[in-house]
Amino acid sequence: MLDIILIITNVFTIVGILFIIIQIRQTRESLNQTCKSLEKETKRITIDLLNELSQYSNEILKKIDGKSLSYAAIRANAELNHDVTMYLNRFERFSIGVEEDVYDYNIICQAGLRIANKYERFQNYIQEVRKEKKNTMLYRTFENLVQKLDSDCLTDEKN
Repeated sequence: MLDIILIITNVFTIVGILFIIIQIRQTRESLNQTCKSLEKETKRITIDLLNELSQYSNEILKKIDGKSLSYAAIRANAELNHDVTMYLNRFERFSIGVEEDVYDYNIICQAGLRIANKYERFQNYIQEVRKEKKNTMLYRTFENLVQKLDSDCLTDEKN
């Protein structure tokens, strides 16, 4: 009788272990599917944001078309100063998102030259604002992103 109870106990233990193994495999498969969905969603969000930034950039660039982008000219025109500040702030926030892995960096790399061009267009202005405000950190994340894109993604495009 003791042997039968021991056999039954062992069978239940084996069945329990098999059940746990099956649960672990199902959980792992579910997590893999969730990760794939999150990756796709991150890519979609990144593309949507790049499109939004592009539209916003086009609007701002139309406003400043033909105007001097020197520091003095921008500062002398309150509306232009506001527009340029908002423009650069938006790219700074975007760059923070990239730095924090909120967006898909591979997709950002594909848009690297356009992003770098936006920074370079205002690079002198940024340097002057930093001097005026005595704050070398202004737009630093945007600058760091452009440098990272330059080293990771743009070397082939420039050559």
